[in-house]
Amino acid sequence: MDSYNLHISASIGIACFPQDGYSPELLIKNADIAMYEAKEQGKGQFVFYEDSLKEDIDENMTLSNDLYSAIDNNQFELVYQPQVDATTQEINGFEALIRWHHPERGLLAPAKFIPLAERTELIIPIGEWVIRTAMAQQKKWQEQTGKRLRMAVNLSTKQLKMADFVNVIEYALLEFDGDPASFELEITESIFMEDTTLMLNQLKQIKDMGMAIAIDDFGTEYSSLSYLKKLPMDRIKIPKTFIDGIGHNEKDEAIIVSTIVLGLKLGCRTIAEGVETEKQLLFLKQHGCEEIQGYYFYQPMQAPKIEHELLNYYKRSNGLICLPAHKITATYQYYM
Repeated sequence: MDSYNLHISASIGIACFPQDGYSPELLIKNADIAMYEAKEQGKGQFVFYEDSLKEDIDENMTLSNDLYSAIDNNQFELVYQPQVDATTQEINGFEALIRWHHPERGLLAPAKFIPLAERTELIIPIGEWVIRTAMAQQKKWQEQTGKRLRMAVNLSTKQLKMADFVNVIEYALLEFDGDPASFELEITESIFMEDTTLMLNQLKQIKDMGMAIAIDDFGTEYSSLSYLKKLPMDRIKIPKTFIDGIGHNEKDEAIIVSTIVLGLKLGCRTIAEGVETEKQLLFLKQHGCEEIQGYYFYQPMQAPKIEHELLNYYKRSNGLICLPAHKITATYQYYM
């Protein structure tokens, strides 16, 4: 265009006559369904229509409609997974993880409904509910124990793009008399694919309040080392996809070690997610990873379970929150 070269890509949906429809209207409709699936798979993809695509869309539309009433009907719940010091095995904090108790489909993991919430903008009220609920719970546990327990929540890119998001955090802190130094927001590398100016400004304001910033699933999305210099982060989370390779995948091990060294050089603590075996724990400790999260120590648990077992143990042990993993069993099997 004029003197500029424009590079474009297309997401293409394909419907074929006669197997996908006899009328032009039906063929266009089914091609449109296939096009949305192509968009889900990334840029520059093409997808042929299949009946299963329509079934998926129908199911997603039903779930999307159900999401609108889920908050009002108290169908969401937070469960909490402890984060453990790799050396002392003391619990430093918790990550709050959302679950949906759907009245017909039962317990739904985040992967089932969070993408829908992102597309319908419902992630905004859901995300605010998570922040307020986690902050209230953290305040309660802090009062019960007298110990500063960190609470981490996952943050959506759409939340960070809200012009008044910092106000949402400030209001929640005021409402619950929250301790910003005990609260942590987890973001993913996907923010690097957006216009980052507003989001970086928001994160810096949050950091100035005293809150911590963690980058989640580091190395699995759109890593940009240049952005790491600008990001006011405190912790780097090493994802389970790399942890699973310990002991049999040298490339995964190299990425883990490099991430730990990077965190050290940047002044960030590192935490490994999805740790399930002693071999993984020993490797991480040997290479300087500072915190551990995973089934080797604790599953995600409902708040009453934590209060009954962990906090009671804390009171008996005069200040150390540390309970052998085999003595903690979750009431339900919760998805990560």
